[in-house]
Amino acid sequence: MLTGIAPANKPGLPTDSAAVVQQFVRNAKPLLDSLTALHFARLKIGKLQTQLTERESQRDGLATTYIQAQQQIGNIQIELFNTKEQLGRYRRKYRASQFQLWALRLGAGYLLYKKFCPSCRP
Repeated sequence: MLTGIAPANKPGLPTDSAAVVQQFVRNAKPLLDSLTALHFARLKIGKLQTQLTERESQRDGLATTYIQAQQQIGNIQIELFNTKEQLGRYRRKYRASQFQLWALRLGAGYLLYKKFCPSCRP
């Protein structure tokens, strides 16, 4: 990249210092441009790494929320099962009590019939 630089001073050759400086500046400009580009690329990488860290944190938070939701779903399913089982017990108890109620009604009706109509045939 350092093309066009005047050869090293040899004894007896005149040197033009302005030309050497101009050549040095011309050769330094591409280097400065690439260093500037590198600086801005590193800044962009830093910003992207920060964003990546934030996104990973958000992902972890969402994963935690998802796990909690799955656990709540499991608890609700267990509660639903228990509620249905309890409903079944209540229904069986209700049916049994309804049967007892009708049996008592029939028994009471039969006894009343026998008491008020002893001569009637059963």
